[in-house]
Amino acid sequence: MAQTERAKSLLAEDELEPYVRKKRQDGGTRKKMQGLNEQEQNLLRNSINSRERRRMHELNEEFEALRECLPYQNDSSSRRMSKANTLLLASNWIKQLTNANRVLQAELAAARAQVSLGLLFKVAARVVEISESNMRLDAEQFNRMG
Repeated sequence: MAQTERAKSLLAEDELEPYVRKKRQDGGTRKKMQGLNEQEQNLLRNSINSRERRRMHELNEEFEALRECLPYQNDSSSRRMSKANTLLLASNWIKQLTNANRVLQAELAAARAQVSLGLLFKVAARVVEISESNMRLDAEQFNRMG
């Protein structure tokens, strides 16, 4: 009876953090299994295996979602890309997007500088125009007075 309670407490402890890999301390799972009977060992082993299967299914689903985001031909006739190739392609794609972003940011900065210069020249031309107009008006007023 005490062993069954111990098996349940071990399962509950493992269920709290199912994806955190714990370092083995003096045998790890083996030590947990030592004081259990065969049925309790099977229960613990099945729980551990089930958790690992679930983790792997979730990992594979995430790799599939990543593959769908990547720019490559995904024909029904072609084989699925391996995990290593998926990570390599994703890494290269991110680097390519980063470089493209850097180029676009530089082009945007240059365009903004041109717009700023263009605006500055327009304002300067308008100031000169207004100044010339004011000078003409002043000259006309001066000529009327004198």
